[in-house]
Amino acid sequence: MSNATMKVRVITGKSWFEGIVDVDGLCPTKLQKRDGDSTQFQTRSALITAAKTIAKRFGFDQVKIIEKGNAIIKKASMSIPPKTRKTRKTPVAV
Repeated sequence: MSNATMKVRVITGKSWFEGIVDVDGLCPTKLQKRDGDSTQFQTRSALITAAKTIAKRFGFDQVKIIEKGNAIIKKASMSIPPKTRKTRKTPVAV
């Protein structure tokens, strides 16, 4: 396949990464580890290496990585208000 691009959507969890492969004309499919037991990768680098290996095996020229989880995490962390320190009021002598 000349000039063909395989798209991989990266989903970020708390301590794992999942990848969904999108190829024109086929259903989206999750990347799975070589052992066949899990679709969750411990590092983003391992996920991208697996995607590049699959793309090379099927004759794709490029892999386009689309991040999904990071924007959601940033929005959630921005909406948390900062904690304010409460001090005790000292009684004033009259």
